[in-house]
Amino acid sequence: MSVALLAAFAAAPTRAASTQDACSPNFSDYKVSIFGSTSPTSAAPDPSSTVYPPNGYKVLSGGAIVQTLQGSAFLTGSYPDFDSDAPDVPIGWYGDSKHQGTGTRARLTTYVIAVYDPNNCWSVKAFQQSTVTPSAHPSVTVALGTGYVLTGGGARAIPATPGGNGSFLYSSIPWVSAGSAYNGWSAQSKDQSINDPANITAWAIGIKPAVAGVNMPTSNVNAGKPSASLNNPIALANGYNNVLPGVNCTLTGGGANDNWGAGWGNLLTAIYPLGTSGWEALGQSSGPESASVLTAYSVCLN
Repeated sequence: MSVALLAAFAAAPTRAASTQDACSPNFSDYKVSIFGSTSPTSAAPDPSSTVYPPNGYKVLSGGAIVQTLQGSAFLTGSYPDFDSDAPDVPIGWYGDSKHQGTGTRARLTTYVIAVYDPNNCWSVKAFQQSTVTPSAHPSVTVALGTGYVLTGGGARAIPATPGGNGSFLYSSIPWVSAGSAYNGWSAQSKDQSINDPANITAWAIGIKPAVAGVNMPTSNVNAGKPSASLNNPIALANGYNNVLPGVNCTLTGGGANDNWGAGWGNLLTAIYPLGTSGWEALGQSSGPESASVLTAYSVCLN
């Protein structure tokens, strides 16, 4: 998909605007929009990008896609940004990537999904968990706090040694504890060809009513059809039109799991919203052919 078309999705609201002179009772009454930002078109080996919604919006989740013009680059992070005065309230979205090999030129587009809530009808909060000991294949999960339902999540891998070969995301997905609804987020990354231990952080973002008279929404997670086992897998998870036919369910987030199995690994190059239609994920073999089965996930509220 072209950057121009992606930008068009980013500029378009996912729902028609509604008048909010007071707090409407149902989440479906609120405008949810997608905003995007692309790194400079000059292209760099390790592009990154940050995007913030306009005033009055509250961040529900986000995504990122790195597109190479030459060489290979993979995602190292797709995660929320915060204000120092409120370190658990997301205000924007980061996307980070890192190249492999020489001569790489790439650009990265980051997306943020946000709900328009100037009257503060909703409380949105991010919950964070990080690994403590660096490892070659770090993994972490984080649960939502009591009273919140899942809107989305993010992940970031940070090598223990700055400037090293890198640690790359292969999984950033909704997490469910035994006997429960989806109530958290899971993240995994790995080094590639050269040992480079890293820590990884996962964020789970949740929402709940902030005032009386606003109904608690239901969070729905859809795991899309797994891809065929390919070196460059593509996976989709349908949005609200298909998750719950006949139910007004608004897309708020998504993720992906690149099940690379053995070999050098297959790493994520994209986990991002396709407008209102759902969530797309792209993977790529990180060295000698390493086929993988890729699954995308979408999150919607009703």
